[in-house]
Amino acid sequence: MDTATLPPVPDSATRSTTVETTTVQPPVGPERVTTIAQVQTQEATTTFLQDDKGRNSAMRLMCFLSLAAAIVIALITILDQRAAASANGLYLVGMFLTSAYTGKTLQEAIEAEDAKRPPQG
Repeated sequence: MDTATLPPVPDSATRSTTVETTTVQPPVGPERVTTIAQVQTQEATTTFLQDDKGRNSAMRLMCFLSLAAAIVIALITILDQRAAASANGLYLVGMFLTSAYTGKTLQEAIEAEDAKRPPQG
């Protein structure tokens, strides 16, 4: 097998290439990117009865109290023979459970509708 040799490349044929680099600065101010650690820190600072922004939520308190009342009434209905004979305990438990979950669901639906609506005025 014959090997062919290539002619040497003249010095004028070689080029030097320069690469320009740019540094991108992270945005500052309101458009600043939120990292996962910052979100986890923010979520860790809110308590059970506070919304995502850390404000106290009366709706969450009302739902929690309605749920607690439903549990107490259910226990009384189960443990007390006179209350177990009547269906009133079942109706009360259903009423408190409905109020515990329907209120929050309606609030979220109304707030979602308001968010879609363009501002007036």
